[in-house]
Amino acid sequence: MVSSLHAETWVSGALTLHEVSGVVTLKELGAESVDLGEEQVPVSTIGLINCEAEYGSSAYFSTSNRAHLYFQGEGSFAIERFEQIKPDLSTWEAQETLEAAGGEGKEVGQSRMIINFRLGDIILDSRNMAESSQCLIETPLGRLTVKRALWQMRIEFDPRSQIFDFTINCSDGRVRFTDLQGQQYILRTGQRLAGAGARSTPSIEVGERTERSREQVQRFQ
Repeated sequence: MVSSLHAETWVSGALTLHEVSGVVTLKELGAESVDLGEEQVPVSTIGLINCEAEYGSSAYFSTSNRAHLYFQGEGSFAIERFEQIKPDLSTWEAQETLEAAGGEGKEVGQSRMIINFRLGDIILDSRNMAESSQCLIETPLGRLTVKRALWQMRIEFDPRSQIFDFTINCSDGRVRFTDLQGQQYILRTGQRLAGAGARSTPSIEVGERTERSREQVQRFQ
């Protein structure tokens, strides 16, 4: 018997910061924090970063696994894990060219990503990631598991009352949210989850998306 084995090589992912509005601070793993303004982008960096934005400030990223991310403060998020199977160079460049021309570039291979989202407003479009890729979002209120979806989450926190106010909107695809008690909520296209209360025991309800969330996603697209 003759067999051919192909060893998959996992490499670190990367991202590009395309647009900044206001005051945004970016910190690569093991490096110093850098304040970025509109004149300093675009800039590409390793995938493990921490990003902070003041109130009203925003940043727009794309990643090497074909996801697109918009973040608005006041708040912060971090990409704590980002690795992907090393793609064939010619195939990857073909997808890069397609996306640059306004097409839908698809992920080549497979990736694993963990995002720690703490506060603010985030929109993530992972619809061009591979079906086998993994994307987890850790928050102070629970975990989101996302597979090829366009979704949005807002987290606000009042330090005096220790009360959280948060929403999750699913514009396309499916999002699974698991709270700190282990309760799971599945959001499909057009659905919205709203919660308010203490970190471990918020009151949660599921309904339809609001017009405001639709407008935000339209601007993002």
